[in-house]
Amino acid sequence: MCFKNKFLLVILLSVTVSFFSCSKDDDKAETQSLVGTTWTFTDSSSGGSNTFGFVDETKANFTQVWTDTGVEYTDTKEATYTYDHPNVTIDVQGKQYGGTVSGETMNIGGFIYNKQ
Repeated sequence: MCFKNKFLLVILLSVTVSFFSCSKDDDKAETQSLVGTTWTFTDSSSGGSNTFGFVDETKANFTQVWTDTGVEYTDTKEATYTYDHPNVTIDVQGKQYGGTVSGETMNIGGFIYNKQ
């Protein structure tokens, strides 16, 4: 094989490898942080809801809304969390809940929260 053919083969292999080694970084960037996002679970039978609002890299607010004898109540608690995509662990007043984030949904303890 002459030098010219070897050179073309090396160039072709380099282009092929660089093409297939590229990944779509945009998808990863969306899920690497929960800061500034809000996720809500609504109980269709009672109309109540639970919401997590992620304030910074470790703090969140947990808000519950429910109705009892026609009166709506709201309770907000501070929470802490860790997030290592796709796994999230949330601590609300000493109770820990684990789950996963996938796209626009977050599964915490079997409850599906939707990104708002």
